[in-house]
Amino acid sequence: MIILIGTSHIAPESLKNIRKAIEREKPDCVAVELDRMRYAALKSKKGNKPTGLFLRMLSWIQKELGKMTGISPGEEMMEAVRYSQKKKIKTYLIDQDFSVTVRDISRISVLEKFKLFFMAVFSGFSGRKIDLKKVPAKNIVKEALDYLKKHFPQMHRTIVVKRNIYMSQAIKGLSKEYKKILVVVGAGHIEGLKKLLKSENLKIIG
Repeated sequence: MIILIGTSHIAPESLKNIRKAIEREKPDCVAVELDRMRYAALKSKKGNKPTGLFLRMLSWIQKELGKMTGISPGEEMMEAVRYSQKKKIKTYLIDQDFSVTVRDISRISVLEKFKLFFMAVFSGFSGRKIDLKKVPAKNIVKEALDYLKKHFPQMHRTIVVKRNIYMSQAIKGLSKEYKKILVVVGAGHIEGLKKLLKSENLKIIG
């Protein structure tokens, strides 16, 4: 059985949801949307050091939004690791190596990257009534993903689709060893992972 928990990287609610899920489900292991590089950076409190102007700009947006909620980007993933370890539950980092993601992003057209940056700035600071302290509703996540796929197909493929494929394979591997797996990923990965994991005939909840 695989239980999927969707988070927002800057929402305090995410931390509560993760702790509750671990307490409620008592999984055999917890799989987290991190790779070794990002885990080490978050653990050292230094954070990632993005390379390239585009990644630095996106990192700045995340940090600014994080200041509004009081949560540093990625803190909920670290909470998943800390809390599962506290409960003596094995933890696994299942995301694609960050250097691979950075390489793939560098290959995306400059026009698409800057269009996405300006869209993120205007939607993030336009005053739209979205409670950043909570995990977005499924319909909002779906709308955002549909918009990304339609208007920014290269970015969608790079940061969503490719990583979903990588993480689904990691989860599939864990399913051969563990009966009950709690998977903690950003809300934008939930539906894609569901489809991929169901195609492997795995039982999914979430």
